[in-house]
Amino acid sequence: MIAYFVPWLDTLLDLVAFPASIIAGTLLTAAFSSGLNPFLRWSLAILAGGGAAGAMRGLSGFSRQLTTIFTGGLANFLITSLEILIAVVLSVLAIALPGAAIGFLLGLLGLLGRLWLRVRTGLLGQPVAESPAPAAAAPPPPSPPV
Repeated sequence: MIAYFVPWLDTLLDLVAFPASIIAGTLLTAAFSSGLNPFLRWSLAILAGGGAAGAMRGLSGFSRQLTTIFTGGLANFLITSLEILIAVVLSVLAIALPGAAIGFLLGLLGLLGRLWLRVRTGLLGQPVAESPAPAAAAPPPPSPPV
């Protein structure tokens, strides 16, 4: 975890952690779905387990890369600290109070959604310009009478 606080080293760790997370997610899902048909088991493991793990690891790496681009890596420790805090809180809540963990996760997703809308509308509250809609195609000419 300490290595993620070093700006250039966190990028190298992300390169290793991304494929490792996909493999780990696939194997864990396969291990917990042993009662299924083997084809269904491994399909589920690859798509759900590996896909979910890869998506989360990719999102984590992407957020860290954005802070590297915009701050030269000086703010990466904030992203890393936030990730560790959320992981610890969700892990403890998932074991102790599963309902509270789901509520915390939904609240976090709502907060991210509001942040996305705020970024989408621009920092000054002005909507982001959309590309104009394509012009409607002219109707085809009438066919000659027969």
